[in-house]
Amino acid sequence: MKDQSKTKQVLIQELDSLRQKIAEFEQSETEQKQVKETMISLKRLIDAAPDSITVHDFDGNFIYANQKTFEIHGYSREEFSAATLHDIDVPESKELITSRMQQILETGEASFEVSHFRKDGITFPLMVHAVIGNWGEKKVIFSVARDMTDRKRAEEALKESEGRYKRLLESVTDYIYTVQVEDGRPVATAHGLGCAAVTGYTTEDYQVDPYLWHRMVYAQDRDIVTEHAARVIAGETTAALEHRIVHRDGSIRWVRNTPVPHYDEHRCLVAYDGLISNITTRKRAEEALEESEKKYRELSITDNLTNLYNSRYFYNQLKMEIDRVNRYGQSLTLLLLDIDGFKAINDNYGHIEGDQVLWRLGQVVKGCLRQTDSAYRYGGEEFTILLPMTTSEDGAVIAERIRAELKKEIFSPVSGKHIYITVSIGLAQYKPQEDMKAFVHRVDQLMYQAKKNGKDRVCAES
Repeated sequence: MKDQSKTKQVLIQELDSLRQKIAEFEQSETEQKQVKETMISLKRLIDAAPDSITVHDFDGNFIYANQKTFEIHGYSREEFSAATLHDIDVPESKELITSRMQQILETGEASFEVSHFRKDGITFPLMVHAVIGNWGEKKVIFSVARDMTDRKRAEEALKESEGRYKRLLESVTDYIYTVQVEDGRPVATAHGLGCAAVTGYTTEDYQVDPYLWHRMVYAQDRDIVTEHAARVIAGETTAALEHRIVHRDGSIRWVRNTPVPHYDEHRCLVAYDGLISNITTRKRAEEALEESEKKYRELSITDNLTNLYNSRYFYNQLKMEIDRVNRYGQSLTLLLLDIDGFKAINDNYGHIEGDQVLWRLGQVVKGCLRQTDSAYRYGGEEFTILLPMTTSEDGAVIAERIRAELKKEIFSPVSGKHIYITVSIGLAQYKPQEDMKAFVHRVDQLMYQAKKNGKDRVCAES
């Protein structure tokens, strides 16, 4: 009887154990299903991206490409899978690609413009941002490329339009005004027909109000206009002056003012004509082109994920700061920080959540810096910060502030799950005449020392 009771108890325990294993299996199966659904959604998102996204090895063999890649190159998925990077690069880009591959190996990323072949043999421009990463056990290059064909056409059209307007406006005189001069000073001004088309005011308006033109000149340009007129009256040879006026309707217009002096038989100035041309359209085209170039320059020096500067710009600025230190004897401190356990975040929650961590880190770091400081994404989860005119002691205060602020950030990669990030920071002050690479290496070693000492800390030279 006692044995039967024991056997029954064992059976109950085995049954409970079996139920638990079944529950664990069902949970595992559900999690696998969720992961699979997430991967499908992510693939759809990448395929719907407006830019080409590819993964290839350092030999140029493609491992992955999204739908936009096939569309802009004119290949089907099957046709493209048989191609390599070297098949679609134009010959003129080979040397550039080789140098950028080396840059990616050294710094972890590169941004550049390159030309590719379409299936029909026509070349087209691409703006590429590439970073090094892992695909399983293999080191690969992840690239995001934007077709620049439309932008190039627009820029060329803008330049052509600018040239056309420039030639037209410089060959046509919108209206003429005349200034009478006696004893080296202006005594009368007459504005010719056509002035209303440029200024909104008629010749009668100028006759009623002799000072109308002076008041119409844009306030910030009045000094240069007055100085220009004084030089003309003084008999100096002057070039055309471009300045702004306030139109009768309140809008700002650009004009080109070309003086033509008239002298008497004694070479005394008696009058000068002013040839006024409306160059507003040309100026706006120039400003639009300048703004476009400014945005392009910003794109080439900025990491598009964190909105911090990239590693290429870091080395340019570091060299400039080192030159300043060596010339003027100022102090310079460099910080190098690395996110602790970042690989685990990517592995456990995916690269989208990892990217969110990187983006938020960039925002927090910028919020901790002064106007003279600058931060850079050095590569992957490593960041550098330049602190000009700052000793290592003062730099340590800023480093501690960054470390503490980042530790306050809460991330929720999955519902009900909160994680925090910490960073290990190395910092050092530049030594006069020190080699730039040696300086960076010294700070890098201090960052690794912070890792060895337990992470989540600042390590500076004693």
